[in-house]
Amino acid sequence: MEVFYSFIDGTVSNGRDELAGSINVHYGKDEKAEIIFEKLLKIKDAELRKVEIDKFIDYLEENSDKDDPKTGNGFYSKSKVIYAEKGPLTKSGAQFKIDDNEIYYLFFNNWLAIRQEYPNSSNDAITHTAIRYTLLDYFGQDFGNVNKRQKLLQPEINSNEIAAKSIQILKREHCALCTEKATVANNLWIISGNESYCIDGPIDFSEIGIYDEEHQFLIVKSNDGTYRLFDYAMGFAKLFDENENPIDVILKGSPLVYENKFGETLKYCCFKNQKNR
Repeated sequence: MEVFYSFIDGTVSNGRDELAGSINVHYGKDEKAEIIFEKLLKIKDAELRKVEIDKFIDYLEENSDKDDPKTGNGFYSKSKVIYAEKGPLTKSGAQFKIDDNEIYYLFFNNWLAIRQEYPNSSNDAITHTAIRYTLLDYFGQDFGNVNKRQKLLQPEINSNEIAAKSIQILKREHCALCTEKATVANNLWIISGNESYCIDGPIDFSEIGIYDEEHQFLIVKSNDGTYRLFDYAMGFAKLFDENENPIDVILKGSPLVYENKFGETLKYCCFKNQKNR
């Protein structure tokens, strides 16, 4: 399910307010995913596992675009157009679709390899590490080449029809940024049976000169009820206190504050009038 929350009038709607004061929250969970995921991990033959992964993805896509929170699972389907440019959403802006199952094959391979090496690690820890490796394997290193990324993701326009690019065009091009990484990671957390919130909102990271910049990241609710923040573009992860619900914090209009190991402070979903909070 996807909602747009406006802090200007305190409403939730299906339209986006492009002024500072709104965030996009794309979220969901598939109730059967965890069981299917565990079954697929037990398949030893890699080619057979690919066949079953394809079936799993087809199943997840059946309910992926439903806006009913009871049935929509938050999975980005192959037909879902994802806008990679921030600001006003125009049909001619950079955009893509997550339509390459190689991502999921890589994820399962990485997950199994990590569990074999670290058998005592929790499933959530393995999943997070497997996602990091999968993003690196698929997209390559992030060299911050924004112009290259924007050029690659410009849609094809033929006979007045606009077609979003396949995410395959970014494969090992070393230029993927937060939108691609967050949306792919969202799908991988849902595959593993967790509840994922893919959030698009402004951040404030004064120490490196970032102010009120649009950014995409994840909040994941594990099956034990705990919440974690995962920022796969910035390389940050945060475990929230047992009784802390970061989604409630965001929807009440307060930023999420993260302090890294260097003592630098980053504020997620922080609008201009919240800098001193």
